[in-house]
Amino acid sequence: MLWYGQSKGMANILVVDDDEDVRLLLRALLEWHVHTVTEAEDGEMGIEATSESTDLIITDIQMPKVEGLDLILVLKKRNPELPIIAI
Repeated sequence: MLWYGQSKGMANILVVDDDEDVRLLLRALLEWHVHTVTEAEDGEMGIEATSESTDLIITDIQMPKVEGLDLILVLKKRNPELPIIAI
């Protein structure tokens, strides 16, 4: 896992939120810190967008289709070590 300030590179971060303004704000902040950002607008798309190269997920809790807590449960079964921040 790579974090800002490490010499090996930047983190691949997935932002999952149904609010476009929140996604855009997080993208701007994270890209300013030289991270690569992928966006998903709901939990279902977040599950599909998660890959082996994903270093961190930032997710909303209340979303349509698949809620944030369900997203976390699915992803933690796949990769228990994957860091996830719920907002």
